[in-house]
Amino acid sequence: HGPVAGGASLPHCYPDGKVGSICQSINDVLAKLAYNQKMQDFLFQADYFRAVDFVDSASYKSYSQMAAWNNEGDSVSASINANFAKTNKFAMIKANEDTVVVPREGEWWGQYDAADGVTVLNMKETAWYKDDLFGL
Repeated sequence: HGPVAGGASLPHCYPDGKVGSICQSINDVLAKLAYNQKMQDFLFQADYFRAVDFVDSASYKSYSQMAAWNNEGDSVSASINANFAKTNKFAMIKANEDTVVVPREGEWWGQYDAADGVTVLNMKETAWYKDDLFGL
């Protein structure tokens, strides 16, 4: 398993948890720091950070490695979709009690809903799936 949809928060820092507002403030700061070329090159963890309220920002689309991998950058590459579609079988494993990948549904291309930052969307509810950005 792994963060195929990125991590939206620090480990153990859930937006609907006891310290949710503090987690959201930290996430906002992290997103502003993560989405620039220097940080993406320097700190590999920044490559996997995906704050849903920043995915439409120019800095995320331009500098996020996660945006490039998941075909949500400034341009959509048809080759990403075509290459993923060549896969005959693909299995993703979600660790049901994972507390490091937040939300853990990110291991199956799930994500927080940008509308509230708390509701978890499953893969079929995301733009990746609905817009067929990379062959899901």
